[in-house]
Amino acid sequence: MQKMVTPAGKRQAVVHLCEAHGVSQRRACDVLQIDRSTVRYLSRRGDDVELRDAIKRVSCERRRFGYNWRRPHSALGNLTPMELLQRKAMDKMAA
Repeated sequence: MQKMVTPAGKRQAVVHLCEAHGVSQRRACDVLQIDRSTVRYLSRRGDDVELRDAIKRVSCERRRFGYNWRRPHSALGNLTPMELLQRKAMDKMAA
């Protein structure tokens, strides 16, 4: 069996075991020695497409600076990612 490193790989292995052998999720996790919370985890992380697009635009406009991997938000007026999204939301509501 291939080594499962990422949680996504572990989830796939559990799903495969459940479907191929007809065992329960609990039994599959026990056999593979995987915590069931890893399989049931659902990410609540928001989509930060706007932030990534803004960073890409700034890095294209200011090619000399490139992508500042230490402080990518410094080119966005020193706003944190959360502050940038809040400001954009406020601008949308005001318009």
